[in-house]
This record gives sequence, structure tokens and C-alpha cells, in this order.
Amino acid sequence: MNDGIAGYIATTSLIIELDNTSSDIHFNPEIDDPNFGPGSSPARDMISLPLFAADDVSNMGKGSINNSPRAVLHIINKKHEENGVKIEDLD
Repeated sequence: MNDGIAGYIATTSLIIELDNTSSDIHFNPEIDDPNFGPGSSPARDMISLPLFAADDVSNMGKGSINNSPRAVLHIINKKHEENGVKIEDLD
């Protein structure tokens, strides 16, 4: 579970902003394929964040096995912006 960008987020529960996905130290070309299908663009910029269920958050720090995220969300390639997707876009 610790492989690639999603694995890093899943094990650390951090939110990260990447300006160049393929240059990130957690990028693994075998897992983090920058192309998402025919006609798609490579992932240039990305925000990755852990997703928790509501009951996970209420049990955090209480020895619950649910302290790990249920999933990892990648927000990729902001359209029509040279600066890419940024954490401020989550507001």
C-alpha cells in the first residue's frame, strides 16, 4: 500500500500539492500512469488527499483501525489555468 503517490497519501494521511507529478519522489511509473486513457492528457499537476468516512473521523485517536483513509482522491490538471490546480482551489 505504500507504492506510488496514492500509497504515500494512504499511509501518511497527508494532503499534497504537486506541480509536476512525474518529478515527485513518490511517483512510480509502474503504478502512477500519467495517462488516464485514450485521448487523455498526462497528469501535470495534482492535489492528492485522503478520504475518510464520517465514523472514521469520530473514532480517530481512539485506537480504531479506521484511522487509515478509505480512499485517496486525486484532483488533476486544472483546465484553462497555467498555474495548475492548487490547494486554495479546495475552498
